[in-house]
Formats: sequence, structure tokens, C-alpha cells
Amino acid sequence: GERFISEERFARGALGLAGATADEWWLRDWTVTRVEDGWRLRAQLDVGMLELDLVPRKPVVLQGESGYSQKGSAQGNASRYYSMTRMGADGRLQLDGNTFEVSGLAWLDREWGSSQLGPGIAGWDWFALQLDDGRDLMLYRLRTEDGGASRFSAGVLVESDGSYRILGREDFEFSEIRRWKDRQGVSWPVAWRVRLPAEDLAFDVRPAFDAQRWYATVGYWEGAVDVIDTVDGEDGRILGRGYLELSGYADGGNEDSENGSGRARDRRLSTR
Repeated sequence: GERFISEERFARGALGLAGATADEWWLRDWTVTRVEDGWRLRAQLDVGMLELDLVPRKPVVLQGESGYSQKGSAQGNASRYYSMTRMGADGRLQLDGNTFEVSGLAWLDREWGSSQLGPGIAGWDWFALQLDDGRDLMLYRLRTEDGGASRFSAGVLVESDGSYRILGREDFEFSEIRRWKDRQGVSWPVAWRVRLPAEDLAFDVRPAFDAQRWYATVGYWEGAVDVIDTVDGEDGRILGRGYLELSGYADGGNEDSENGSGRARDRRLSTR
């Protein structure tokens, strides 16, 4: 229905409202519980409820250098970062009083650290793509204040068998195709052309629909995208699906700014 539903929660661990053990993480009425072959996620929403069983289909990917992802040249400009790029997802969605059986693929990112971004970085453009040929692709451009790409921009290409190769800035190219303006007047580059010459990959990334703006504590555009074969032009064949996260364009909520300070990404799970 081209609806973008987003919510956030805050709670104090000291009161037992949030916390984690080896087998469960919880944040008030949101929980992730370990089960025999994966995890069960349950999230109560203002408009309903989401419950998913998540089963990894590929091994863990260690981003950067064995899980150490450098974001700048100074001490502390780095994070610990791993991903599970393809997980089966099955469960139910309750929405507006209706219950739907749902299934699909999920992607788990876990990144943590402090003071990750180096000086002069305005934000990032981050792609997590699951291709129909079984490969997964993560790419991010750390965007400099002049609109260029930091040399610490990076990515990873995960083969269908779970083996993977870390990508450097020289391995891929981005270019904007189209922008969308949100209700606050912020302009977001929601459609892109991507090339990986060494892999003989070239495709467009286009939003499933434009209005997937995150109006919460952090100003992101963060939503579902389709991967389109560029050879066939505007009506090209779909090569896969994924998620796009854009940061720094809202400048902390400034309506007229298209640049701003990037903020550290926390762990997030996206489903499509």
C-alpha cells in the first residue's frame, strides 16, 4: 500500500525495561529471542504487531579488516561491524486490525563504536542489496562536505556460497539519478546508478516508493529499493531488492539543508 511505518523506543536498562542476555534482547515491548535455528523477533507497534522467525542462510560476514571497519585516519574513527546478509523471514503482521502471513528475506547489520566518522564527513549513502542470483552486496559512500567520496568508503560482495570479498573505494562508482523532496523541504537522492567494473556489474537502484523518510530522532531516508538492470533502460529487469539508507541530508532537521553531520549507525534489521 506504499505506507512507510516507522517507530522507535527508548528505555532505561537500570529499571529492567531494556537489556540483554545470551539468549534474549528486549526493549520494553520489543524482543529478539534465540531459538534453535535462529531468532524470533516480536515488536508491538502503534498500528499493530510484527512477529518474525529469522533463520540465517549464510555465515556471518566480518566487515572491514576482520570486523574492524575504519571510517577515518584518526584514532577512534572506526567501528566493530558484522553482518548477516541473507536470512529467511517468516511470520505474521497485524496491521489496522488485520492479520497477514508474511515471508521474505532479512538482513542484519550490527555496528558499534564511538566517534566513528572522521572530520569533514557530512553523512553517508549506504546500500544493502540481495541479488536474485544469490549474491549480496553492501556498499557505502562516506560523503565528504564537498559531495565527494572519502577514501574510507567501502563495501563487501558476498557470493551465494557465503564466501565474500571486501571492496575498497576504487571498486565501485555511484551517481545520482533522481531526488525526492520530503514535507520538510529536504531533498534526498533516492535513485542511483551503481557500477562495479571488475565484477561486470551495472545497475540502477530505485525506491519501491519515494516517501520512506524517517521522521524520528535521527533524520534518515531509509527504505526498500529495487535493483534494476540498466541494459534495458527504464523498464529493465529486476535483478534484486534491498535497502538504502541516506544520512546527513537533513542536517539534524534543518528544512533547507542538504548536507549535515553524519551520525553513527546502530544495529538495525531490515526486511523486504
